[in-house]
This record gives sequence, C-alpha cells and structure tokens, in this order.
Amino acid sequence: MEGIVADLADGVQAQTGRLQLHREVFDLTTLARGTALQFDESSSHRRVNFEPAPQLLINGDRARLERVIFNLLSNACKYSPSDSTIRVIVEERENVVALRVEDEGIGIAPEDLGRVFQPFSRLEQGRAMAAGTGLGLSSARTIIEAHGGIIRLMSQPQHGTVVEVRLPREYSQTNTLSEDDRKTE
Repeated sequence: MEGIVADLADGVQAQTGRLQLHREVFDLTTLARGTALQFDESSSHRRVNFEPAPQLLINGDRARLERVIFNLLSNACKYSPSDSTIRVIVEERENVVALRVEDEGIGIAPEDLGRVFQPFSRLEQGRAMAAGTGLGLSSARTIIEAHGGIIRLMSQPQHGTVVEVRLPREYSQTNTLSEDDRKTE
C-alpha cells in the first residue's frame, strides 16, 4: 500500500513540478543486489540472479531508486513462468550506469510497448496473470527522468522482456544523458 501511495504522490509532484529528490551518493550495485536478494529469497518458484558487478556510485534518491528496482523485479516475477530465471545486471557504460532486469516472461506486443508507461495502464494478458495498479512503470519513468536518466523496454510476446535504466554517473543540474545516448534507444 505504501508503494502505491508513493507512486501516486510522485506522479502528482512530477506533474506540478514539485518532485524533490533526496540525493545522496551511494552504490547502485549494492542497492540492486540487496533488492534482488529479497526477491530471490521470497520467490520459491523463480530464480533471481544478480550478475556480479563492481561498485558504481551515483548521486540519487536511494529510496525512490530502490522502489524502481522493486517495481521492475515485481513485474518480472509476476509475468514470468514458474522455474524461470530473472537476471539483474548493473554495469558502467562510458558516462552512465546501466541497470537491466531481464525476464523469461510473457512479453509485450510491439503495439503495446508505448502504453505500459501510462499511469493505470494494464495490458489484458497481464491482468489475467496478476493483480496490480498499472502505476509501477509510470512511476519508474518519472523517477528515472527526474534523475536525468532514461528507461527503455524491449520485449516480444512469449520471449520475455528487458527493462533498462540508464543513469548519469555523476549527477548535477546539467548532467543528463546526451542526445547521442538517447538515440541508441
């Protein structure tokens, strides 16, 4: 319930230009590993594998980014079959830290990819599989963009989904992803 309220509050704050991040320097690798471990321990029918990664420091809102990772892993677990593997990868690419969550789930049709980031949007096939509010990816996008980053989703029906988040290594008011980084979408 707290997550739903936080997702709603972030959406309203972003729309009114009042979303304030509580920034601190922390290791995104440690945060992602800890969140993945929680899911691996609680999901007896799915394996959540965290790929080994070096320490990657960012300046961001730890609580909000933890909620983003939680939402991505929650979606991966909800929409993946039992006995499947979900991979969490954190790596450095030039001036960005990339976080990827890869699943073996039901996937998303190309014509539906744009809808998944809209608030309260849930795809029909997903509704049949699991409960949800349709706020997770919308909130994740709001938080990632507030950090000067980007989130993208690659998927095919019956072939799983990859969600990638890219965040600047060193955040400042003018340090967002360059136009060249955005073109690789």
